[in-house]
Amino acid sequence: MQTIMNKTLRCLSLSLLALVSSLAFAQKEITFTAGVDKGTCCATKSKPAGNDKITKDGVTIETGYGAFDAQNYNTKANEYRIYKSSTFTATSTIGSITKIVFTCFADGETKHGPGCFSNASTGEYTFESDGPMGTWTGITPTVSLTATTNQVRASKIVVTIDASTGIKEVENRKEDANVPLYNLAGQRVGKDYKGVVIKNGQKYIQR
Repeated sequence: MQTIMNKTLRCLSLSLLALVSSLAFAQKEITFTAGVDKGTCCATKSKPAGNDKITKDGVTIETGYGAFDAQNYNTKANEYRIYKSSTFTATSTIGSITKIVFTCFADGETKHGPGCFSNASTGEYTFESDGPMGTWTGITPTVSLTATTNQVRASKIVVTIDASTGIKEVENRKEDANVPLYNLAGQRVGKDYKGVVIKNGQKYIQR
């Protein structure tokens, strides 16, 4: 009896571990750091401000008019600049964007601060009134914000992706009929199972 209970507990522990690992895998952060991840515009005579973008790990950040390879004239700090009346857009090809965090060079609604952003195309945007952080939240593959009141300058932009939204649907093909399916706990399941399954090492959603 004790042996059976131990085996059961062991199986449950493994299942929970697999579930936690799966959830952790689903959330992915892509960090864009000024001076490290660079665009093509420096806001100089040789590389003036304009449409600029950076693509990293399946996520693209873009500005209609700004500079993603800029440097502050006085402090020499590297900056991402989105000029007044310009848009900032983030797009993901690996799942839905659920959060974007901006670390800016000024606080609140002052020039260069996170409060200069508004008019989110979807979701909700909030910012610290006395701090440099601005946060967008929602669920979408692409979102835009406008630097309405003044220019925004950021040292870092962190985009969080829910990778589980990029899971493919299982195709009902004859050649796939005998391929074994497993749930997220690693247990083999039948073709009538509904939910996320693992087939040939890939995650799919079976409806």
